[in-house]
Amino acid sequence: MYSIRWLFLLVSSILGTIVVSSYQPVGATCTAGLIGMPPMGPKTFSGTACSISAWVITDIGYITEGAIYIGGERTKWICPANQSSRLDFGVTFDSTHFSHNSSILIEVWGKNSLGQEGRSQRIFLDKIYNKYSVFCYNEIEHNDNPPPFAWPTFTAIKSYLGEMRHGQTYASQSGWNKANVLNSVKLDTAIHIATHGINDQGVYIIISDIYNGNNNEELIWSVDVAIARQYRTAIVPVNLVYINACETWDINAQLWADTYGISSSSLNRAYVGWYHSPEIVAAQKAAIQFWALIRLGNIVSYATTSAQAMYNYNYPDHGDEGLARTGDSDTKLHGVYHGESWEQWWR
Repeated sequence: MYSIRWLFLLVSSILGTIVVSSYQPVGATCTAGLIGMPPMGPKTFSGTACSISAWVITDIGYITEGAIYIGGERTKWICPANQSSRLDFGVTFDSTHFSHNSSILIEVWGKNSLGQEGRSQRIFLDKIYNKYSVFCYNEIEHNDNPPPFAWPTFTAIKSYLGEMRHGQTYASQSGWNKANVLNSVKLDTAIHIATHGINDQGVYIIISDIYNGNNNEELIWSVDVAIARQYRTAIVPVNLVYINACETWDINAQLWADTYGISSSSLNRAYVGWYHSPEIVAAQKAAIQFWALIRLGNIVSYATTSAQAMYNYNYPDHGDEGLARTGDSDTKLHGVYHGESWEQWWR
């Protein structure tokens, strides 16, 4: 009796590659086990474009079937048309199908023309990483003001990010400070900040929700954020940032995006900010529209356009203020990247 001799699982993320392999001597019963782990490999799965590549090899006959399982669900099944002793295949998946900090089992299975099967698997412990922070300036977001001036964006956005299975770092609508914001830069993959923004001759500033010892509003400079990112402890990048504040997209339009490490060439990552000064209540409603669509698996470009339309509807006297974005227009925070819906978590 011959058997499938080698069965490999190659798991790829933005950080590296792990090979999981099993070896069976010729003539042995076809089983699978893990015998080798190279020193480098992915530390986590984050975002909606995680990829797995696998191949199966048999030393007699040819491969008739192959499958990849993620978390116990079969995400890929293939019956190759050609008769080959090797099958290479893969799958892309959305890590937000699983809760932040959860473990994940990845398994590859194959079958040859003699009916023999082989299987290899690996469990990644606590390797799903998707975290968020929501900061809302009390004067703007809190319900101290009577309707229609108060708008519960804080509650809505926090709920949407939770539904996308992101873990929470900070969620505050009063009393948050500069240290909180800079710490979120080190930890989070999704960030929403609603506050006041300032552009002082090309120097970009947002303010925190507290006053300093001189009774002045605490300032958060864009350079502060850029420096904090250099000390980022999360081993994955920031995926999506929305700053709901004045002049967070002006003159040097790319500056705030740069501070979060997001550029026009970023893959599946995006930044959204305001050109000029939006009207507060309409901007709040636009933010809810944006995050509601992101939650449903829509891409950032569509969510931004729809949010702008919501703003214009609620503020008919608007001028040239508008939402702007940079990064990947196809960015998704939920639902597989380049997939068709939020329900599609792999392709």
